[in-house]
Amino acid sequence: NCGFGWCAGHGVDDGAICASFSGQPLSALVAQHGPALIGTAAPEGRFPILVKLIDAAEPLSVQVHPGQDYADLHPGTFSKDEAWLVVDVDDGGTVLHGFVDGVDRGLFVDAVKKGLPHELMRHVPVRPGDVLHVRPGVVHAIGAGVMILEVQEPSDTTFRVWDFGRRDHQGNLRPLHLNQALEVAAFGPQPPALKDPRDHDDGSRVLCQTRSFAMGDRLVGGDVDVLLPVSAERALVLHALESSLDVEYDGRPFQIAHGGSCILPASCGGVRFPARGRSSRLIIMQ
Repeated sequence: NCGFGWCAGHGVDDGAICASFSGQPLSALVAQHGPALIGTAAPEGRFPILVKLIDAAEPLSVQVHPGQDYADLHPGTFSKDEAWLVVDVDDGGTVLHGFVDGVDRGLFVDAVKKGLPHELMRHVPVRPGDVLHVRPGVVHAIGAGVMILEVQEPSDTTFRVWDFGRRDHQGNLRPLHLNQALEVAAFGPQPPALKDPRDHDDGSRVLCQTRSFAMGDRLVGGDVDVLLPVSAERALVLHALESSLDVEYDGRPFQIAHGGSCILPASCGGVRFPARGRSSRLIIMQ
């Protein structure tokens, strides 16, 4: 049993409950502890999901990701399915998700050559709490002033279509991947952008569920204790969305900071969120 640990940008935090792992990257813990950390159902040798908190101060690049069919035919590429939970947004904030009606390959190529692919895309107004599923093949971008919590397949395969003329630190235009993007981009009818949560009897909700990951939420810290079991099949990643959260593992208290995330190893059995008289939303990803 590898116990409980939580990870920051450069490795495990130095909190008392995971001090023995302090500073180690997640990849090292996966190699050391295998299924005890990631679960028996996870792909061997890697954590089964990636979780990111993205705060877009300016419009991010227009891009698209491949699915499994493309990855199977192109060694070194990986399927990348993802979902976004909107955490915060400035007034008028939008995301780009798929094309408007009538866009075909030819129109899209012409728009890219003119630097205007975003003109052919659906501009979706968003507000905190909205959930979007960004399937492989859906051309997309995060707009300025939008902060999202993203869960995705463990892949960095991204085909950049347009980057608003931005340059790297050496002054060079960042490379685009139009040919690859055209191989995977979905034209024709576009999938819905926003997801409707699905309620469970225990007060939890499914926000988005795919073949590779699930994102849900529930209220904790209210008038009753909440027990959160962890299956030996897969680890859980938690995110404190609205405030800091008090948690107990094996009788030991710790806290997830507001806006912070933690990992519950598959072998930990579960944790308890004690009642504290005010409810706060916990995001659960696996």
